[in-house]
Amino acid sequence: MQGDWPTDLFTQQKAQFNGAMGPKFETHIKPLQDKIGAKKHPWNIISVLAFIGGGLGTFGLTNIWEQALIPALAATGLGFFAANSVARKKNRGLRAAKADLGRYVQEAIGLDMYDVRGTHGHALQTFRQAGLIGYYEDVHYLAGLGPKKTTPSNRQSPPQSIGTKLTRTQTETYTDSEGRTRTRQRIVKVFEGLMLELDIDDFDSDNRILITSRRTYRFSGSFDRVKHGRRHKMDKVKTASLAFNKSYKVRTDDSTLAHLFLDPERVMRLNNLYADLRQALGVKRVSISILITKGRIWVALETHGMPNLKTVSSDPEKLDDEIGAIIGQAAVPHMIAQHLELPRPMPYAWQDYILDSKNLEIHQQV
Repeated sequence: MQGDWPTDLFTQQKAQFNGAMGPKFETHIKPLQDKIGAKKHPWNIISVLAFIGGGLGTFGLTNIWEQALIPALAATGLGFFAANSVARKKNRGLRAAKADLGRYVQEAIGLDMYDVRGTHGHALQTFRQAGLIGYYEDVHYLAGLGPKKTTPSNRQSPPQSIGTKLTRTQTETYTDSEGRTRTRQRIVKVFEGLMLELDIDDFDSDNRILITSRRTYRFSGSFDRVKHGRRHKMDKVKTASLAFNKSYKVRTDDSTLAHLFLDPERVMRLNNLYADLRQALGVKRVSISILITKGRIWVALETHGMPNLKTVSSDPEKLDDEIGAIIGQAAVPHMIAQHLELPRPMPYAWQDYILDSKNLEIHQQV
């Protein structure tokens, strides 16, 4: 804890996950890890070389002593082929055990990750109009992240957050070794990370407050503000916190409203949020944009990749790091909501605490 403000929520959530799921991991994951402990056998290439050697010996050797080696080579080749068939079965079992481990980890975390292109593809347009993502051409994935749904019909409900990677093709000119000007194209990453919307109480103003540590873009659509044919220019705002001013840049339509929102307590909470997100995402600098207007908060957070629940490592230390990365990204909406005292999103099974806004202490949820 830092003062009266909650901090290091990622460590708390990781500890609660380990406390809730630790015994199950010991009884379920340990046997799976032991099963996966088998290594791949190098019998494929050895058996092929032995077979080829036997064939060459059959047609190319004339000395009687050399010819005596042919049956031995053939027997060796057949033996390796038999061993190879056994190894292939073991490798199939190895792949099945890894798949079982991935499914169990996903079930234990209670995270639902699914394609939302058809149902929530419009979210990209909303975040682009909000100036939180730039122009893009290709959507590499659009996956909903949130607590696991109980029925297939609930899969159409809005996810807790949406993870995506967006790219575009950029044409650039360069001078070759002979001094000639040429053009080439390269793929540019526009955004890779999480996008989420959260409710905020008592802030239904049409004015905008943008808090960001990354590049943002021009507003458009319902987020734009035009008066007398001219786009409204937002004011820059600084707080009394040097740490906050170093991490975030603030622009707003109403400086008075922005200072009212960024009171000392909320500034401290945003500072702690920055530290929490650095730890949760394993990065030195957090790239996050927060837009507040009309009773909603739009957040774009660059994570530089998403966890893959289907290919988790069987190595205990690596698996622990991977689970930490998964929890870090899955719990982002909860960390943001709790730091900023927003309505709490749907919890995971291992999140058994709430933030009491009256005394600002972490309590067990009843």
